[in-house]
Amino acid sequence: MRDEAAPPVIIPTNYRRIDEFDDILEDWIQYTEKLNHYFIANNIESMEKQRAILLSACGKKTYKLMGNLSAPQKPGEKTYDDIVKLVKDHQHPKPSSIEQRCKFNSRLRQPNELVSQFVAELRQISEHCDYKATLDDMLRDSLVCGIKEDRIQRHLLAKPGLTFKKAMEVATAMEMATKNAHDLCGGSHNATDCKWKDAKCYVCDKKGHLAKKNAEIKGSKMLKKNRNLSNKHTIVPIVKPDKSVRICGDYKVSINQVSKLDNYPIPKTDDLYATLSGGQAFCKLDLSLAYQQIVLDEESRKYVTINTHKGLYQYNRLPFGVLSAPGVFQRTMENLL
Repeated sequence: MRDEAAPPVIIPTNYRRIDEFDDILEDWIQYTEKLNHYFIANNIESMEKQRAILLSACGKKTYKLMGNLSAPQKPGEKTYDDIVKLVKDHQHPKPSSIEQRCKFNSRLRQPNELVSQFVAELRQISEHCDYKATLDDMLRDSLVCGIKEDRIQRHLLAKPGLTFKKAMEVATAMEMATKNAHDLCGGSHNATDCKWKDAKCYVCDKKGHLAKKNAEIKGSKMLKKNRNLSNKHTIVPIVKPDKSVRICGDYKVSINQVSKLDNYPIPKTDDLYATLSGGQAFCKLDLSLAYQQIVLDEESRKYVTINTHKGLYQYNRLPFGVLSAPGVFQRTMENLL
């Protein structure tokens, strides 16, 4: 246990008293800050008086430390600022700039850490890195390299002449766009708590879903009975996350081998988020059965015949399993929208 503290030194002044410094209860920087406020409150401007008050009020332990740090001089022979700096450097030695730069360069964004929080931490670490005029460049590089989110990182790397300010704007905008897109549907929640649970679907007039993809294929629209045996394909049933079944044709060894691939570019997720960044309102359009919204011409239909347990059927609309379907669908959607 600590020895019982000596009674505080009372200096006859206009405002309060000065306690001696206790390195267990407070920090030296905080103590000198309070002392400076004390000087201002009591109109003590003389540096000699400020030094005398500090030396008489700091306490025996701290005065002995000042004497050791000042040797061979005595504390009273040094200026007030010199004494304050001696104790500060002793209790808060300046970190090695090499060590701090190592910490700076190895700092990565943590899971669920906001971009603004990540950058604030980088700024704090950089205090003793001695980067000077190159600080903004170093912050930019650490933000890009340590963001730990692939879509944001790729977008930042693709920006020519990227500055730290611009990198910060783009990263925070994409982060906010992701959050807005997630919140648009209320985030993750139980079906019983969904605010749209009583809404009526505009496709089937039933409640409980919003334009949910219907697995039932209307024979008169999607499929047509076919007796041509020359182009039949087996079916590949795909179970979707909602437990419904999507029927695809196995075209990989037939039309996908000989047809010309439509290489229309499919937008990447990070490009879509970048497009959404800065938006204020968002709308989700869900096309039921996707590719099968597109009608095939008469000549193409005979090549996508499928063989089922109920006989041969040819698709009237673009089926799943055709290699060019994504490109054809994307081109059509972009032309419409």
